[in-house]
Amino acid sequence: MRDSSIGYKPTFDQYVRYIATRFGVMAFAILPLLMLTAARMNVLVWLTHWTHDSWYIFHRWIGRLAWVCAIAHAVLYSTYHLMLNQYWVKFAKLYWNCGILAISLFTLLTVVSVKFFRRLSYEVFLYGHILGSIVFILALFYHSMWERANEWLYLTLTCWGIDRLFRLYMTSGAFYPCTGRVLHFGTMMRIDVLVPANVSVRPGQFAHLRFPQLRYLENHPSTTTLSDVEWTPLISDCGDSEKLHSKRTQALTFLIRPFDGMTRRLSDHLISSASAINTLDRPTSIKVYFEGPYGNEHDLRPYDSLLFLAGGVGITFTLPYLLKLSGAYATGKSTFKRIHFVWVTRALHEIESIVSFLDRIDENLREHVDIFYTGRITSIGILLDSALTPSHRHWVEQVKVGRPEISDLLSLAMRDHDDDDNDATDGHDNDDENQERDEDLGSKPSSVAFLGEIFFPLFPLFVRRTP
Repeated sequence: MRDSSIGYKPTFDQYVRYIATRFGVMAFAILPLLMLTAARMNVLVWLTHWTHDSWYIFHRWIGRLAWVCAIAHAVLYSTYHLMLNQYWVKFAKLYWNCGILAISLFTLLTVVSVKFFRRLSYEVFLYGHILGSIVFILALFYHSMWERANEWLYLTLTCWGIDRLFRLYMTSGAFYPCTGRVLHFGTMMRIDVLVPANVSVRPGQFAHLRFPQLRYLENHPSTTTLSDVEWTPLISDCGDSEKLHSKRTQALTFLIRPFDGMTRRLSDHLISSASAINTLDRPTSIKVYFEGPYGNEHDLRPYDSLLFLAGGVGITFTLPYLLKLSGAYATGKSTFKRIHFVWVTRALHEIESIVSFLDRIDENLREHVDIFYTGRITSIGILLDSALTPSHRHWVEQVKVGRPEISDLLSLAMRDHDDDDNDATDGHDNDDENQERDEDLGSKPSSVAFLGEIFFPLFPLFVRRTP
């Protein structure tokens, strides 16, 4: 800004304008990264092995950083034009008004991204976010008069376009929905979807499901998938399944608990369909768009001892790992010294939704599987008096009443390996369980390193003990 050869010295207002311009360019430059961290085709997920949820947190804070830069840009430019007595004249300019529109939308998008507003109405937040972002980008083009710092806007649109193409590629039946069925278990819904056989699903992965019969554009992230190819036929008992379930397709299972929004509408749809046939015992056919799978599988090989803790639908995360380990356990190729699987449920009928998968567990490994029931004790007797399959009855009879002592489970998992290099525990905890776990581990003299990942209602926890 200063050229000593001609003795030029900028004035204060020119400094203000220069800094304001820098803040504006910085806000523009952050936008591609903001779009990338919100995309499902986020290369940073594969580079870092962090989850999409982790990068969504970065997305929110990167957005706040860009908003701070934009606010600084607006305040300083307003100050600059006030110093020149040009402030009110600028309102006759299109680029100025588009800048006001852009900063207003950016402020609104930043405010409603707070957890309180997201939980208040996630659907309003989502659709408002999409529509607001479109108008925001368009306003920025007019604000920059289609020629200044536009390379950052084009890069942002490029990231968005690549993500859309990638999602189209990841969608099985991109133009025609997949065939699926839904069975309602009261507090849980089981969704079986026929997808192409070349879709490879590993433990720890998730997918997005979209039901055009409910809302065409809205999708729901399912915590995990269980593959029919490895474990059990799921749609073989549906009417025309022989035509549907061929060598070119495989069935994947999703367990979803209805809360609100799309899951509640799906539950209401099933109940209304069941009322027409006077039963909830029969599956309801439904068309599904399957997008995925996303996410990474955790490498459990460095660990000697595994403790799986799951609560409710959290079993959809831990069970695929156990089923994969069961194959190695049956052939004697397992390298783990101890495997303990614990599931806590408040509804006994949820066992029926996964009994076909529980039956796939190796006989020798079943003795390490514990199911805890925290509901009414009388429900067990009522369920046993009803007509159950032998397999279902076996698992109900194994149920233990009450909550497990998390501290005892962790102590037991570590007790036999005090001299080993590694122990691991994997599971789903609620807040009370987290406190018990922390108190127990805090009393251990050895150091503990946590590898934590949070995805929706799941909290898988890996613990590695070092000498």
